[in-house]
Amino acid sequence: MDFDNLTLGNGLLVSLFSMLVVFVVLVVISYLIDLTAFFSRKKTTGEKSQKTADDPDPSPDHPGQDLDAKKLAVIAAAVAACSVDGSRLIIRKIKRPESRMSGWESAGLNDQMRRPL
Repeated sequence: MDFDNLTLGNGLLVSLFSMLVVFVVLVVISYLIDLTAFFSRKKTTGEKSQKTADDPDPSPDHPGQDLDAKKLAVIAAAVAACSVDGSRLIIRKIKRPESRMSGWESAGLNDQMRRPL
């Protein structure tokens, strides 16, 4: 193929083929990253299960020790606002989720708690 004298149709064909090759390579890279993350996650969960099987539960018996007073107040206010009059709701335990919040989520939560009512 003579690249100096390309027709419009041949130029479009070369462009489409080039974009297809780039797209396929990006998809392959994406799947390789997912595969690597899957194996590394499998390794860390295997180590966690061995660690927790050997050691007793390190969490204390005090459920609110990890949470500060402001966060507990926000949770209690949200539950009180959503409850129906006359119903009785008792919070037994507040458990922190395994995954930590992202920077945006924690900044939004801190901003909400800082604003006056």
